[in-house]
Amino acid sequence: IQDIVVDNQRTTWIATDRGISRIGVRALQFGFYSTSLRSKFVSSLVQDVDGDIWIGGRGLMKMNPLDASQRTNVLLLKDNLISSLLCDREGTIWIGTNRGLMKHSRSAVQFETLDFNYPVSSMSEDQEGTLWVGTPSGLYGLNKKTRQIEHDFNSNENSANILGKANVTRVFVDRSDLLWVGTEGGGLVQVLRNRKTFSQFTNDQTVPTSLINNSVFEIFEDKAGI
Repeated sequence: IQDIVVDNQRTTWIATDRGISRIGVRALQFGFYSTSLRSKFVSSLVQDVDGDIWIGGRGLMKMNPLDASQRTNVLLLKDNLISSLLCDREGTIWIGTNRGLMKHSRSAVQFETLDFNYPVSSMSEDQEGTLWVGTPSGLYGLNKKTRQIEHDFNSNENSANILGKANVTRVFVDRSDLLWVGTEGGGLVQVLRNRKTFSQFTNDQTVPTSLINNSVFEIFEDKAGI
């Protein structure tokens, strides 16, 4: 399992290395959907503001969740892989690949390739509209309007021991606008609103209530804010 999305009809869509599975809300019944992409591998899913499900793998496909037969390939990739998808507040689809970053605005026909030459592992958007991009070589904050990197923690001496060159596996902004960063081997890092204050959580074998493992691959906030 690579990714899980619950759509606005409360249907659960599951991306796997063999295609897509669906769980209906009324019964625990699995439906399987193959894709018309270059391979069966599906790495990421997102629902846009119009209700369509975008499916990323070795290419990008858009599907009507109410009628899965209505699906179209919107982007075909030869050598690279889509690793992360995000729909922002404006309805723009951001596409992270193992070679960089692309975007697709609602009113656009073509896809735009940004000058961001890092493999993308995860993306999230904060309340100010900054796009936070996690990569195997650190965390970056991108201004969506100027398309410039405004936060580069690799060059910040105060965070060099925490996020500098960290292998970021997951980026998540919670409802309080706190930024959470999961890393592989470096534990979990909380970035406060000023984006200059950090708290790091790691495993301590002498403390039973510490983080169970220093590799964090997913972060989720429930209805209670936990």
